[in-house]
Amino acid sequence: MKRKNFLIITALVVLLVIPVTTARAFDVKSGNNIIIEADETVKGNFYAAGAQIVVDGTVTGDVICAGSTITINGTVTGDVICAGSSITINGEVKGDVRSVSSELSINGQVGGGLTSFGSSINLNNDATIGSNVLAFGAAMRADGPINGDLQFFGASLLINNKITGDVNFYGQSQSEHNNNKPAITLRGGTVIGGDLYYYEGVETVINDGASISGETIVTKPKKYEPKSGKEILNLFPIWFSVWSIFAGLIIAIIFVSLFPKQTNTTLSMMLKKPVASIGWGLVWVMLTPIIIILLLITIIGIPLAIFFATLFIAMCMLAKVFAGIGVGAFLARWFEWKISLYWQTVVGIILAVLIFEIPFIGWFLGIIAFFWAFGGIIMHKREIYKKLEE
Repeated sequence: MKRKNFLIITALVVLLVIPVTTARAFDVKSGNNIIIEADETVKGNFYAAGAQIVVDGTVTGDVICAGSTITINGTVTGDVICAGSSITINGEVKGDVRSVSSELSINGQVGGGLTSFGSSINLNNDATIGSNVLAFGAAMRADGPINGDLQFFGASLLINNKITGDVNFYGQSQSEHNNNKPAITLRGGTVIGGDLYYYEGVETVINDGASISGETIVTKPKKYEPKSGKEILNLFPIWFSVWSIFAGLIIAIIFVSLFPKQTNTTLSMMLKKPVASIGWGLVWVMLTPIIIILLLITIIGIPLAIFFATLFIAMCMLAKVFAGIGVGAFLARWFEWKISLYWQTVVGIILAVLIFEIPFIGWFLGIIAFFWAFGGIIMHKREIYKKLEE
């Protein structure tokens, strides 16, 4: 399991790093409704953040996006890396698909592999996955062929097509839940070219016509002793780092796409006046909770205290993101990299998370960077107020 956990973590980190090293030209769009028309071709990578994103045309690079509803009907020659409530792929993706969504539905062709986090993951009849599938979710349905291994971490898996490699189901015994549905269902059209792995106690239904070329391997779930629990806790920082990178990138890219001028102004404050930024950040981080407490003491001030507390939490979250962006902007200026704000953001977020995880010095640098970013945001707001007063 250690090896598998390591491979999963490595895959997720690579998922995030690959676009940094391969991208050249790119296009960026933001807004409520973002559409690439059927006769439109985007040369290079395409970045988008909006409520609805539709790709009917062709993208010759990667598609990196975040939105509520994401639909890809056209052709993407690179990878698709998206986060949203609903993601639907009806067209062709020649590279890999990496998604975080409530619902993922694939009806088209994916030339590479699939890595997906979501509640519902559906590979419909017309879908084809060209390589391995790694999925985390409540339920997964594979009605289309997978030309590789399938690893699923979840509660319910249904297969009704060909899987050329192994099928690994990582789920708990159904006896531990009040659920009458089987955990694994192999319909009549199922052909597994390799082995089938699952834990003892997991209810499995294999219909007539389903075939497994390899072995069916049923293992006992490991009962973790205190020592094993300690090992899991030791892995937690790694998982947390991977999630921090992913979440930070999504938030940062959305913010940079929607507010590029404000982002540049805040970064300018942070880079031109770093000492002042750290000082203002320290003062306001220390002062704001005191103000909130004083307002709470007075009954009349409770609504205002709630408002300030909400604003303070939002500022803290934004400061963490800007700390990463600031690292990328600082490195770009120091080494004279001629890269866009987006790549400064990607490089900065990844490096910041990794640096801040270093024992002792990482915590110290993380706190300083947080004050630095918080102060930069405060100084930016002060400049806005000055201009309004004028």
